[in-house]
Amino acid sequence: MYRLLRKGKVLQRGFGLTRNVSSGGLLMESSTALSIGTEVEVFLAWPARLGGEVNLNLWIQGRAVRAGENCTAIAIQRSDFRTRASADGCTVFGN
Repeated sequence: MYRLLRKGKVLQRGFGLTRNVSSGGLLMESSTALSIGTEVEVFLAWPARLGGEVNLNLWIQGRAVRAGENCTAIAIQRSDFRTRASADGCTVFGN
């Protein structure tokens, strides 16, 4: 999932497919390319769980720096792991 931002406010939400990711950027495929310079937040479902129980997202904030037909390259400015709800909507923390 991604969100387009302007001055911290969400302008648009969408879904895409991550083609590749590194410490400096990611390439995302979506129905349309994002405009260069757009501020973007991306939430990637992380395959590993915190303590084997808590679902995680890799949160990325950055700017679109290159765009093609349906792909956008995003330069990462900040990133962090964040907990996310499980399939039943609850975030579960272990003992």
